Amino acid sequence: MAGQLLPQALWTALDANGDPISGATLTFYLTGTTTPATVYTDADLTVSAGLDARTSDVAGRFNQLFYNESVTYKAVLKDAAGVTI
Repeated sequence: MAGQLLPQALWTALDANGDPISGATLTFYLTGTTTPATVYTDADLTVSAGLDARTSDVAGRFNQLFYNESVTYKAVLKDAAGVTI
């Protein structure tokens, strides 16, 4: 099964002023739960990105991620201080 590229997978996390957020985190959960969900670093869904939050680089960008289209995900974006955006 081939995975789908996460929409806007190379997004830039931005603050209210439109500035990039270095160290922002993006965490994935199964929708409607607090159960962490796995996303992947490859289209074949063979390399797990793990269950931990993804962290943005100094320019606020996240690495490319793929998801299993048979799973419904919820993504939570937080700034470097842990405040949900």
